[in-house]
Order: sequence, then structure tokens, then C-alpha cells
Amino acid sequence: MNEYAYEVVSFKEARRRLRVSQPVFNALLRSRLLGGYFPDGHVLVVGIQHYRFYGTQWMTEDRTDLGDRMLDAEYMETMPVPPDHGEGDQTGVHTKMYIHSDNTPDLNEANATDKGWLAHFYLTPNTFFFPTPTTFGMVGAQLLKLDAPRKVPGAELPTCLYPDPWGSLGLVSVYGLHQPLQDAYEKAYDIVAPILDELSAKYDQPLPIAHNLVVRIPSGLMTTNYAKIPRTKKLLRDEPVLPSCPHPQRRPTVALYREGVSSNNPFHQFLAL
Repeated sequence: MNEYAYEVVSFKEARRRLRVSQPVFNALLRSRLLGGYFPDGHVLVVGIQHYRFYGTQWMTEDRTDLGDRMLDAEYMETMPVPPDHGEGDQTGVHTKMYIHSDNTPDLNEANATDKGWLAHFYLTPNTFFFPTPTTFGMVGAQLLKLDAPRKVPGAELPTCLYPDPWGSLGLVSVYGLHQPLQDAYEKAYDIVAPILDELSAKYDQPLPIAHNLVVRIPSGLMTTNYAKIPRTKKLLRDEPVLPSCPHPQRRPTVALYREGVSSNNPFHQFLAL
């Protein structure tokens, strides 16, 4: 296979190495959770290696086959409204966005075929998997280190902790095979949150969830939940900048407002706003 710039294996061999069913393999391939692949039926070995160890793909110096796919504010302002978008545009409202990648089917076809999901909760922001402008994370990697994947025994659904390439806890994944698609994010969150709560208390570590991704099986159609994106604004040259709110009685209110809109944690937002 000298025509390839990277070492590759066939889809059949890739699936054998991963030990997954055909529907799961289809979802991993289409969502790019295995990185790059070729339509003639080959996938990059480095992509398989990354998925087995990290549970995802990370943009590291040696991964020139990957590109930044972070969503910017301008795109978010002009993108079509999701088909199941509810009413309301208030601060703190969360929206579900559908993400197509490569040959993923449209929503109607995916609804007719999908029988499960895989949920990702990133603690380290992963710019290859569509973080939004409201994504926040620690400066640098998490301080809770992890040197290899760890399954979570006793979890309601198969759950695994994965390191990021910098040796920290970077991802928690939940497999919802043969699980309802409705409320997949909520179901996975209810499994992941107590695990992170326990780790945070046990090791005295901040463990914020930066962003999330749900991959539907077998379509590979992805969804992500994110807080409302504020409109882009510009501070005009002749616009006065006040040293504080001119009404002293409102200063605690505007302070809480800034705290609320500056957080991507729904609980913090709710309590502040």
C-alpha cells in the first residue's frame, strides 16, 4: 500500500482490532472518531490507535491528517435553526445542534435506522470535535492525571475514562447500545456527573465538562448541546466605559448577570441568573 502517505488497514481489519459490531464501526467511521479514512475501504492505523487509547481523535503535532473544526460565533449566528428547536432565546437556554460528517445520512433517515448512541463528555476541549464559542476549559490540561483508559465498574451503561495526549483525564464516554435516542444526552449525563463528582471530591480537583458530543449508531450523525451563543457586538470608540454600574443598588444584580452569562455550567447559570 505504498500509495498511502500513512499506514492503513482495511475496514475489516480495523473492525477486528477494535472488536466492535458493524453498526458501531459504521458510526465510528462516519463520525470521524477513527480519524481519516479512504472510500476504497481503508482507515488510518494511527486513527485506530488514537481511538483505542484516547476514545477519540486529538489534534497533536503528529496528526497532520486532522484539521481544526471549532465552531465560531459568526457561523453559529447564521446557521439554520435545528429542526426540533424550541421557543425562547433567553440567556442560558441550551440548544441541540446536528452535525453531519462525510457520508452521514440526513435526520429522517438516521431516525429510521439508529438503534443506539455513544456519548462523549470532554474535560479537555477537543477542537476536532466542534466545541462552540461557549466552550470553556482549564488553562492547560486537567490536574487529575490518567495514564491509560479505565472502565467504570458498576456504571448503569458501559462507561470509560480516557486520558488526553497530555496525560490528564480528558474524556468520559458512555455507550448506549440499544438505548432510546430520546434524551440520550440526559441519560449519559446522569451517569457521568456522579462519577466526576466522586473524583472531584476524592482528589480535590476541579473537573468541569468543557463540551459534549453524542454519536448516533449506526448513522454516525452527531449532536451537541450548547448554551445560547450571544450575538457579536462591538465596543464603539466614542462609547463611554463606566467604572461601575451607575446605580449602586443594581451592582450586585449586574455582577450576578456577568457570572451567569460567563459560565457554561447550567447549574451555575441558573443560580446566578
